[in-house]
Amino acid sequence: MEKILPDLEIPEALFGRLVDHARQEYPLESCGILAGEKGKITRVYSVENIEKSPFSYLMAPGEQLKVLREIEEDGLELSALYHSHPHSPAFPSQRDVDYAFYPESLILIISLMDRKVPEICAFQIKDGKIKERGIKVKGKNWADLNHSSSFKKNCHSLLAAKESLIPALPTSANPTVVLLARTSPQERKRRINRWPALGPIDSLFPI
Repeated sequence: MEKILPDLEIPEALFGRLVDHARQEYPLESCGILAGEKGKITRVYSVENIEKSPFSYLMAPGEQLKVLREIEEDGLELSALYHSHPHSPAFPSQRDVDYAFYPESLILIISLMDRKVPEICAFQIKDGKIKERGIKVKGKNWADLNHSSSFKKNCHSLLAAKESLIPALPTSANPTVVLLARTSPQERKRRINRWPALGPIDSLFPI
């Protein structure tokens, strides 16, 4: 029976570091490692992308090894590896699938196709199969959202909230920045179709 990895739960401050790192490295891909226990992230490690490429990444071997050793020594789990897609959707490319060498860890992707509204998604990739997982951001300044798994519904955006949306948010949410589920199936298909390397759309979104 295939093991289903837990959704990610990320504190607000660490989540912000992921987005900041992606923006700092733009137009190149950023990359790094998330550690924690049972999907609950407690550490973020930014790692140098030695490929210096806007379309691919390769973690600096020395840095990566150091991080993995620290995670093991501290009794934590390699919860996820993250990287950014500066010019493409937050969905695994064929290279991402081919280089998924840690099937017991999730892959988190930050898309900066719209730099003001980053998209962040998490995936479980094993034996070439892709399954999207949920992301929950916790903190007093964020909407605390838990997402079910679905290719069509589970991609979320960091978005400046409009006044009309504020009443629907928890009272603890910051009215200027919230985490919102906004990607419709139609919009997702449009974005994927703009990136042919992801393969035939019918195979990604079976009707």
